[in-house]
Amino acid sequence: MFFGIRPPDDVARRLHALARTVARSGGRPVPLANIHLTLHFLGQVADTACLQRGAAAITLASFTMKVDRVGFFPRARVAWVGPPVPVPALITLAGACRGVAVHCGVEGDGRDFVPHVTLARKVRQPPRLANVPTIFWPVDRFQLFWSRNHGNGVEYEVVAEFPLRGGPASRCLADA
Repeated sequence: MFFGIRPPDDVARRLHALARTVARSGGRPVPLANIHLTLHFLGQVADTACLQRGAAAITLASFTMKVDRVGFFPRARVAWVGPPVPVPALITLAGACRGVAVHCGVEGDGRDFVPHVTLARKVRQPPRLANVPTIFWPVDRFQLFWSRNHGNGVEYEVVAEFPLRGGPASRCLADA
């Protein structure tokens, strides 16, 4: 499980187009349905009630972030895109999600938050792009995801989503 942000459809399509461009030089693009930004990795969680209550209590304002910085994690062989500079509202939201996890006794992986959207996996070398489009991503909600591993890949299922101020009411999607 993890807390994350799924982009609006138009932003997801633009990010997926960038993923396909990056993957042309080697690697496998992330499927459109899996485009997201992880706020805090949780690991295996049996009961999500505490996490959902804690996340619903987060009262932060919605914001817009710019993503146009392409990067590469060589050890993981992952190409990614993220904000060119730290976005205070995003870092605050990630910290709030980590705080909820700690409060609920969920340790996660302990890694520092590095805001990024994975574009392609199994990449052999850093992507070299002449032009990276600037994508403005309005963030008015965040989600709690299950990560389900199938024989042909991973699927992310939204268990619940939570509004930021200015966003729609919170709702549990697992019951919908």
